[in-house]
Amino acid sequence: MDKAIYMVGGSKGGVGKSMVTMALIHFLTARGEAVVVVDADTSNPDVMQNYEKEIPCEGVNLDDADGWIRLVNLCDENADKTVIVNTAARNNQGVGAYGVTLSGTLDELKRRLVTLWVVNRQRDSLELLQDFL
Repeated sequence: MDKAIYMVGGSKGGVGKSMVTMALIHFLTARGEAVVVVDADTSNPDVMQNYEKEIPCEGVNLDDADGWIRLVNLCDENADKTVIVNTAARNNQGVGAYGVTLSGTLDELKRRLVTLWVVNRQRDSLELLQDFL
């Protein structure tokens, strides 16, 4: 496997997904890695807005099949870059319905998927993780 796809999730608003995504961007770029950012929070693309002038960024709607196809294509088009996906709080349904679009192509893309799940102190954070898995 070559480059990773990092998916930052949490399925709740306000738990810190965007902050974790930005910290990951800083960590990887400080190590000299080339990255591309996919912001799936289309209603509040704050990560993309913060980085679009510095690194390649694209907003992708992971609530529908076309968004997942676009994500796979972005991974393929940027084979030399690490892909970082900032998900929206609502994306669990899209993952359940269309996530196989990505997971089924990981070998072909020669990538591994790393999920960072952001939780708060409430029980539903872990319940949402179980749904995500």
